[in-house]
Amino acid sequence: MCNGNRWLTAHFADHTFEVDFVSTGNASTIVSVLGDVYKDAGTIATSKAELESGDIALFGTRVLTMARNAGKGWFALILGRMITPETVIPDYILDAIFEVHTPVSSQTWASVLDYRLSVLAASHLHAPTDIAAMRAHIGRYRRDEIDFAEIRAEMLQAFPADGINAILASF
Repeated sequence: MCNGNRWLTAHFADHTFEVDFVSTGNASTIVSVLGDVYKDAGTIATSKAELESGDIALFGTRVLTMARNAGKGWFALILGRMITPETVIPDYILDAIFEVHTPVSSQTWASVLDYRLSVLAASHLHAPTDIAAMRAHIGRYRRDEIDFAEIRAEMLQAFPADGINAILASF
């Protein structure tokens, strides 16, 4: 497929999106919509156990059953309203999104990192001084005083457990 003068690469999943979504650590998101798909308390309890089992045969079958029962499109809409900054998006989807939008400008990256810092600040899990220090680095990045590799390293050093680092590592 051609995008302007660039050819796009196909990105394939190991499983269906629903199974990969659970596999990447989003079982709790699927569990949170059980009541939108099922009404029977026993089915909800069984489904919760299967989704949280860590066994791909169990959670994969369950999430596909949910999608089929609700309708794949409707299920996607139900899930869409549950997406939070902590949701882990499967890599192949991120790869496809970023490939279409490459190169990502430094201003766009700075905005992404500013937003992420807002999320981290709101969690109250990090010292305000750490947030402020990272905001200063982002300001330097916006002014082209440091490059992408440096801002990526600063983010990793300041917030090593944050999910944004996996995305930044891809660039």
